[in-house]
Amino acid sequence: MASGKWHDRSIIISTPFVGGLTYYLTHDWMVTGIITGSYLLGGMYLSPDLDLKSKPFYRWGILRWIWKPYQKLIPHRGRFYHRNPLSHAPIIGTILRVGYLVFLGFVPVVLAGMNVSLLYWIVKNYSSILLALAGIELSGLTHLLMDITATNMKK
Repeated sequence: MASGKWHDRSIIISTPFVGGLTYYLTHDWMVTGIITGSYLLGGMYLSPDLDLKSKPFYRWGILRWIWKPYQKLIPHRGRFYHRNPLSHAPIIGTILRVGYLVFLGFVPVVLAGMNVSLLYWIVKNYSSILLALAGIELSGLTHLLMDITATNMKK
C-alpha cells in the first residue's frame, strides 16, 4: 500500500494531466472544470482511505465525525484482505462513499420536508453530477493504481 503522502502527491501531480486530457478530448471548459475539480476534491477528501483514520479523514477537520459511522460499517481490515473491497473497489467504493455523504445530506432535507426545487435542480443538472462522479471515480482509480504499484514494488 502506498502511504498517504504518496497518494496526495499522485493526485496533485496528475490533476493538470487529467485537466489537459479532458480538455483535449472534449474541447469544453465546463466539462474540464467539473471533472478536474471533482478529481482533485475526490482524491483529497473522498479517498478510499476514509475507512480508516487517514489524511483524508483528518482533512475533514471538525466534520470528520461524519465518517466515524462509515468506518464502522466498512472496516478497513478483514480476515482475507488488507483493505476492504467495498472501500477500494472501482465504482462500488465511489458509489458507497458518495452515497453515504449524499444520504447524510438528504436526511435533514427529507425530515424538514422535501423541497421540490432541490429535485428540479438535480434533474436539470444530472449531466454535471455524472461528470463530477466520473472525476471522483477517476481519483479512486488513481488511488488504487498507487496501492497496486506500491504493493508490487514491495514484493
